[in-house]
Amino acid sequence: MRRAATCFRRIPALPADMKYNNIVIIGAGNGISGALARMAHAQGARVMLAARNTEKLGELASDTNAITMQTDADK
Repeated sequence: MRRAATCFRRIPALPADMKYNNIVIIGAGNGISGALARMAHAQGARVMLAARNTEKLGELASDTNAITMQTDADK
């Protein structure tokens, strides 16, 4: 576990000002993608979320003012 924690510290942060950036996150219903969507929104980016689970998408979209789309990337 400790090794994984050190790897995460090496990931660069998002740029401080993302006001004019558009971000599309696929698989946004689970895990780190939700945190990424919230971080990007907090820094001014416009966010689009795509996932299979519309309930989780709706919750995240209300937090981030994101555009959502239900999709299955496996097909």
